[in-house]
Amino acid sequence: MNHSPLSTDDLPLDAIRSTHVAGGESAGNELAAWIKTTALELGFDLAGVTQLAPSNRADYIRDWFSTGQHGAMDYLQCHAPVKIDPQTNWPWVKSVVVLGLNYRPPVSIFTTATVKDEPPTGKIAAYAAGRDYHRVMAGLIKQLAAAITARGTQNFRWVASVDTAPLLEREMAARAGVGWIGKNTMVINPKKGSWFVLGELLTNINLPSDRPMADHCGSCRRCIDACPTDALEPYQMNASRCISYQLIENRGDIDPAYQQPIRDAGYIVGCDICQRVCPHNSKAPAAVNSAWAYPPQADASVSEVLQWDEMTWDQRTRGRATRRVKLAMWKRNAAILSGGCGTPTVNPNL
Repeated sequence: MNHSPLSTDDLPLDAIRSTHVAGGESAGNELAAWIKTTALELGFDLAGVTQLAPSNRADYIRDWFSTGQHGAMDYLQCHAPVKIDPQTNWPWVKSVVVLGLNYRPPVSIFTTATVKDEPPTGKIAAYAAGRDYHRVMAGLIKQLAAAITARGTQNFRWVASVDTAPLLEREMAARAGVGWIGKNTMVINPKKGSWFVLGELLTNINLPSDRPMADHCGSCRRCIDACPTDALEPYQMNASRCISYQLIENRGDIDPAYQQPIRDAGYIVGCDICQRVCPHNSKAPAAVNSAWAYPPQADASVSEVLQWDEMTWDQRTRGRATRRVKLAMWKRNAAILSGGCGTPTVNPNL
């Protein structure tokens, strides 16, 4: 989606191409450092800077789409040219401030009930258990932009994205030194692990880039071996095989080949097995932002979900990322967890 609800679009044409920081390179370094420090003070856990530039993985991305690994997410393929070269969409952008917000849940969720317990419950991936991360991140990015404006930065133009624009966010995060892209395709930070969501502030300010991090996955392959559907190879994911894709993005019937792995995994929305087993996440700090407080009974009762109506679905998903999963999909997923085939309630036109 090329949807950017937070932006400034009212500058004269000669001001939007590039804003060079007065004072040269040292002033640019000072401004970049100030922006990252301010981001952390506002509540972000990670911040780095990179240039808006074409992807260095264009051939891999084209091959990923041509082999159908995106599943039914045709909107991703539609935006592939912009993902590969975002400058075609934002010719005025020079720098990208990449921001990370930790959502690591408490250790207690790793021992929550599953469909093997009575009454059976379905797990919800940790990122979706609290408030909708799009709203949380967007609000913080807006505060950061306001702070940059208040500092007196001349001709400052910006646009924000929180999984809402055709950007290769993880590649940008790696280039900005926020972390490295791990074997599970997540961005991993040595101190924060991979329990964080990403957002970007694209700007016409020409800021110096941070250095990328070295890869620290080594010979480890826990994420690959733990994936119930064999969706992972080192540094590659076949999204069409991922449980998270099947439960959230697949609007139709779920292939019977994936239904037993879904029951075994015990998820009703999303999946984060490849993060739970990652050794870099074992000592990552828990989230401090109250928006990520893992609610009691965040997991969903399978029998209750099967009885939901539209009003109940609206109440249970309002303000949460789980709202992307429509009512019929919740019931489909619950039916699979309960031992059924999960096909009678699905509307392929969702």
